Amino acid sequence: MNLKRSKFLYLDCQTTGMRPPAGHLLEFAWAYGSTEDEPMPVSHLIQLPADHELPRKISEITGIEPEHMAEAHALEEVFAKFQAAIQAMPEPKMAIIHYAQFEKPYLADLFARFAQLNEIPFTILCSHQMCKRLLPNLPSQNIRGAAGFFGLAPNGLKRAAHHVEATHRIWRGLVDEAAKHGLEDLQSLQDWLAKTPSQKVTRYEYRLDKIKRLELPDCPGIYRMISKSGEVLYVGKATSLKSRVNSYFRGKKDRDRRKLEMLAQVYDLRTTSCATPLEAAIMESDEIKRLNPPYNVVLKRGRRHLMFYNRDFSRASATQSAEFSQGPFRNMNWIEHLRLLFASLQQDEFEQIFFLPVPPDLLREGFELFCALQGLELGKIKSVRSLLAKGMQLLRDYVEPETEEEVDIESDVDEEPELDLPPTPEELAGKYERLLRRAAAEYRRGKELTQLLDSQITLQTKAGPRELRFGHGQLGGEPKSLPFKWADLSVDDFDRMSILMSELSKYEFTLSRRDGKSN
Repeated sequence: MNLKRSKFLYLDCQTTGMRPPAGHLLEFAWAYGSTEDEPMPVSHLIQLPADHELPRKISEITGIEPEHMAEAHALEEVFAKFQAAIQAMPEPKMAIIHYAQFEKPYLADLFARFAQLNEIPFTILCSHQMCKRLLPNLPSQNIRGAAGFFGLAPNGLKRAAHHVEATHRIWRGLVDEAAKHGLEDLQSLQDWLAKTPSQKVTRYEYRLDKIKRLELPDCPGIYRMISKSGEVLYVGKATSLKSRVNSYFRGKKDRDRRKLEMLAQVYDLRTTSCATPLEAAIMESDEIKRLNPPYNVVLKRGRRHLMFYNRDFSRASATQSAEFSQGPFRNMNWIEHLRLLFASLQQDEFEQIFFLPVPPDLLREGFELFCALQGLELGKIKSVRSLLAKGMQLLRDYVEPETEEEVDIESDVDEEPELDLPPTPEELAGKYERLLRRAAAEYRRGKELTQLLDSQITLQTKAGPRELRFGHGQLGGEPKSLPFKWADLSVDDFDRMSILMSELSKYEFTLSRRDGKSN
């Protein structure tokens, strides 16, 4: 059975769990052909049992939303089509599956339930195991790492049809690797696998030319990791391009798996030098927005957007205007928690203000203790703004301002660690104090970001003074005469100004306004 010319079945399943019956098939795809063919996957969404909902986490991983399930087919219907495809295959029936130990239980369950067969009626070759044998020094043998190593552009979502294409690409590459060992038919490959011991991983092998990264300049800038197909996999910033990029390729122990998956796919590198690390950080944010690289996590737009509030913070809008002038804020912000707190004070029962559920009576008790400790009269809390005013006082009196929280633009509000026991009223009083202080810090930060939109900054660097001019949130831009500066700006500009504010803390600098207003 010639490895290159013979036809194989390639298949993949997406599921709601690791094993049946706890997990259920969600998507099933397969294709049939030789390594010389281009696969045409047959793919079907599969109806979940009536008493099961599509898990939110699975939606995030696959991109399959509940509304997509309207197109799903009954499992029996999909299996009938799959079985017909199997029966049409000539002997010997062979299937290629990447990480086959995941699919095998689901396939065995299908054939037992709907065909009354105790065995899967075809032989399975695991391309993941073959990667480990033929390419032991590959940084990542998972499906995205291996497929990218052989030139397939990555897909950010885990969908069955794309995984079938990836498996076909991996098998095509493995057949070429096997030919280097003189293995061109299935029997000789199986004999070689049985006789040849597994090799110990010595050092990772990369596609990127070593000379290219060693000759990078020792200066600030941004770097872009490029796949074989020319897609940008990752954008990063560096104080020293040479040092930062080469750090990815050193050592073997305790390496991040996601990073190794990316490095397995890197064929090329493109860099842009900058005069200062500050300018590199700003350029990195803009490039991530522009290119949306699959291996960048932070600074992406995603579902983030800006929010603005009316004066008493009773209503919100995504656009700044005369009515909604307070801002900017991210859509995930501490003001929203402050609004929940005020709403709770206006009704009989406290809403869940914090990330972990707390009994409503305990939430009230903790807030009453907070008020007693702070000399705050419940009857004088007339609006969210009055809570915010207290937060501003707490922020001014705080000995060590939480600068890390104030400048953290790379993530939304983080969940607090899980507690073994319900918090005490004293612990909740502390949480309320931090909530008010954080909300005040965000409010103050919005004003500071607005001042930076139209500014001239002179940095004191080792090479001498460097002048940067910002106009309407853009480096090198010109100011605009608008009554509400953020009316036509976005989270892109918010991130850029946040990075600027954070990076300025590392320099001696002078700042002046370009809009004719005093600082």
